[in-house]
Amino acid sequence: MVICDNENKDYIVCPSAMPSETTYRTYTHRWYVLIVTCLVALSNGAIWISFSSIGSNVNMFYCDKSYFPNGTGGRSDDKNPVLIGCNVSFWANQIFQIVGCIGGIFGIFVTDKYGILVSTYCASGFNFLGILLRTLSSVPTMGDGSRIWLLYLGQILAASSQPFFLVLSPKVAEYWFADHQRALANALSFAANPMGVVLGTVAPELIIHLSTGRNTTDLLWLNALLLALATVVMIMTFGIRSKKPPTPPSASSATDHSPPLLEGFWKLFTIPVFYILMISSGMCFALQWSLITSIEDMMHALGYKFIGFASALSAIAGFSSSILAGFYVDKTKRFSETIKGCTIGIAVVACIMNVFVRHHSNGTFDSILLACLLMMLGFFAIPAFPISLELGLETTFPIAEASSSGVLIIAAQLLLFLMSAIMNATPRLDWFYTSKKSEGHELDSDLFDANYQLSIDVWTFIAVVACIFTCSSLWPRYKRLEYEQSTVAQARETNSTTVAETPKELSLS
Repeated sequence: MVICDNENKDYIVCPSAMPSETTYRTYTHRWYVLIVTCLVALSNGAIWISFSSIGSNVNMFYCDKSYFPNGTGGRSDDKNPVLIGCNVSFWANQIFQIVGCIGGIFGIFVTDKYGILVSTYCASGFNFLGILLRTLSSVPTMGDGSRIWLLYLGQILAASSQPFFLVLSPKVAEYWFADHQRALANALSFAANPMGVVLGTVAPELIIHLSTGRNTTDLLWLNALLLALATVVMIMTFGIRSKKPPTPPSASSATDHSPPLLEGFWKLFTIPVFYILMISSGMCFALQWSLITSIEDMMHALGYKFIGFASALSAIAGFSSSILAGFYVDKTKRFSETIKGCTIGIAVVACIMNVFVRHHSNGTFDSILLACLLMMLGFFAIPAFPISLELGLETTFPIAEASSSGVLIIAAQLLLFLMSAIMNATPRLDWFYTSKKSEGHELDSDLFDANYQLSIDVWTFIAVVACIFTCSSLWPRYKRLEYEQSTVAQARETNSTTVAETPKELSLS
């Protein structure tokens, strides 16, 4: 039996016994399980982000006649109707964060109690039903009242998929992958979400026309594409037939070490470093996606028209760096150092971007530079979150995987909601900078339409503070790694003792 350090007796439940089986095995089927988990995340990420880069088109299609001034009502023959005060695209996006926070505990409970199989079915099912309703809402003949409520209901159902698949990644990595592949499996699973962002930002740019009437079929075609992907993913889900392999892949997965759910939650919140990790990982997540989801109006005001493609490049860079970070952490086990490096990179990119967005686009070079900055932001910000989830399992072992990762995900969703609200609200404030919203400057063509400078200042300040906080506070202990090393050492000691005693027994006979 592994003896637990007295230092941790107040907040760590030690495994009650060593696993009796010291031979571990990995199965080829683990890659299929991982692929399905990745595809669910990819599909849901595309559904979530697909309306962010075409907010004006979404508002035009779903807002009723009361938002159109001068009695135009957004006629189908009006190619560029004026729209005032409609925020359908903003709330369609925020629904994902709200539902993620509210439904997170339920997702943790289901995943911990019923395992990977049930949780995967729930994730793919909600994802499919959500985009199905959203597709129906985009039928041009649908009435104004029906289309917006079908949209919101579809978004709620699609968002309900998140509490299940987001906590799946650490559990799939723990139960199906050996210790030298866990960080990579976790990184791949979470990197699938940025690839969904790539699909969800590029597809609207290709399908939605820049100038479109209110009742066109563009949104219907976009949603139909996402529905086809969700259908394929749901069918593939039925290829998963068990929640864990017959033989465990590692010592930690072989041991039934997790305390009951409520006891695990209680002990989770008595671990000081876990609070630090909640803030550090959550801010990396929130800083990246709050900018991506709120950047459209700001970039259009600066003269950048193809922001969807730049956001896709950011996600691709994050996907690549997540794989590299997964390989690196699997080999070195330097979890905290990797996260600190990511926060430093985010802070540096934020400061450069703060200087850059204070002037209008002057041509192709500026567009390339903006794309490079967004790629650098994705390169540093996206891998920090999956590595943080894996670090969460290390620091909270032996508490259940879904509990620790689920709480980190809920915290990240909450911080993203707050950051998005800040990014949406600050441009309307008449503080520090003059914009066209300032009294007496409505017709000044040299000013921005809103106070975007204040918005990017606040975002940069938070990025720098998050970097300082993480680098000075994150000093975790790797308890799962210590347990596995102790298990291997004891197994070797037992084997060597058995070999040494065997000749004596033979001589006595």
